[in-house]
Amino acid sequence: MRLHPSRWRGRDSPQVAGLAVASLTANALAIVFTVVFARVLGEEDYGSLAALTSWLLILGVPGSALQVAAARDVAAGRYGEGPRLAAVTRRWLRPVILASVALTLLSVAGREQLADITGVDEAWAAALVLPGACAWFALCLLRGVLQGDGAVPAVGWSIAGEAAGRVVCGLLLLLIGGGVVGAFAGTPLSFTIAAVVLAVILRRRVGVAPEHAPAPETAGLHRLAAGAWAAIIALTLLMALQSLDVIIAKHQLPDDEAGSYTAAAVAAKVLIWVAIGLAVYVVPEASRRASRGDAPFGALAQALGAIALLAVPVLCIFLVAPDLLLRLGFGPDFEDAAPALLPLGTAMTLLACCYLAGQYLLALRHWMFLGVLIAAMLAELGGLLAYGDDFRSIALVVLAVQSAGALAMLLLAARAAPRGVIAEVPV
Repeated sequence: MRLHPSRWRGRDSPQVAGLAVASLTANALAIVFTVVFARVLGEEDYGSLAALTSWLLILGVPGSALQVAAARDVAAGRYGEGPRLAAVTRRWLRPVILASVALTLLSVAGREQLADITGVDEAWAAALVLPGACAWFALCLLRGVLQGDGAVPAVGWSIAGEAAGRVVCGLLLLLIGGGVVGAFAGTPLSFTIAAVVLAVILRRRVGVAPEHAPAPETAGLHRLAAGAWAAIIALTLLMALQSLDVIIAKHQLPDDEAGSYTAAAVAAKVLIWVAIGLAVYVVPEASRRASRGDAPFGALAQALGAIALLAVPVLCIFLVAPDLLLRLGFGPDFEDAAPALLPLGTAMTLLACCYLAGQYLLALRHWMFLGVLIAAMLAELGGLLAYGDDFRSIALVVLAVQSAGALAMLLLAARAAPRGVIAEVPV
């Protein structure tokens, strides 16, 4: 697979750096989102918001994988350009829009049942989870097309802008009187606004597809998903490993304790957010080295070194002053979960390494590591259901599972060799 030269010329360092900055900015805004809404809502309501957000993140992971697949195929010139590319994009978006309408109707009708599943009392907020995932799918597809067509600055701005929109829209809706429903509704609303903006940008860039313009038979959304099946499964499992403890805590702990635990869990994930930004470098760099016949592991080693370097001060803070950190970041009501912060921080540091190893293995076209992730998810779920009855026991279960999972993933990554012809492709 070769990149379309007119689309991705000069892409390497500036383009990847720009996306990395946008990703890190979005993650910083996610921290702002957490701190602001934890203070505004209080520990009981914040636990509900965090559980809803966790469900939305897990369900939205396939969209993130499809963004990568779309960017690679469009950059390779597989779907043409101009009106032809517009026709392909329309073909991808149509089932997503139809599914969004159907799932919105079903969610409204079954909102009480969805509230029971998510473990929250706010039924209307639970009814927004599935439509929100559909909005995220549409946004990811548009980002992938624009990214593959070379409009990387627009994609970067959409990443940072959508993250800022979550905070702004959520606060506005909450102040209007929405409570947890309003705070959560800001997220799917921000997705929708960002998708509309990118659709306008794409239309101006590639034009409008004629009403009956044919799209190639290979351009179906199901074919795009089939080409990204390993990434979809891997990223979904990694997101589940990141969020299962918050979801289980909401079901098994009292509301105030679940809120406190969630604050500690979010604080512990700071290095995962860094890893997500670093993956923007690891995937294309590993692919590039492999395509040249060089050893690709150095790309992963550099990212792991950065995680290890940052982990030292972060874990020291978690060890020395966990209660102070939670009090300053979230408020005095959240200090109860301080004993869980160090084991959770250690676990999330290991999961950050696991995430980078998974992205690296995907870049080299490996997929057998999915068995490790499935085993880890099942072990964590079983352990949490059996022993997750207080802050520390939940954190220790997560730490034990992440330790074993990270060790297995890093061993697989160290031994992995590239498979097939690796294309130099954008992330």
